[in-house]
Amino acid sequence: WGIFLKDSPKETIGGIDLRKNSTVDNRGFWLARKYWGKGYMTEAATRINDHAFNDLDFQVLYFGNAVANIGSRRIKEKTGAECIGTRALKYVDPSVTESQDWKLTKEAWTKFRNKM
Repeated sequence: WGIFLKDSPKETIGGIDLRKNSTVDNRGFWLARKYWGKGYMTEAATRINDHAFNDLDFQVLYFGNAVANIGSRRIKEKTGAECIGTRALKYVDPSVTESQDWKLTKEAWTKFRNKM
């Protein structure tokens, strides 16, 4: 899905996807740098998580991010996911060599959403 601002619906500022058959990364996202830190991706991730668990009957979602990507990590933390480990992984930037793996169960998501 594309991510757009309400007051600028023709300008794509990011994207988010959802993959059913993955045990590594069910959801991925990208956001233009000038929109970082404004809550847009947390809002989009919350809606995608709702869709995955409520409409598509996922029981668990797995996510990954570069260890150095603090913003991506914070989105996972803010939406109730738990870090389950790290692993070596090659990225476009050769200096980035380690990924964090995250897990979010339907049960944990439901508890998290009930606190919101």
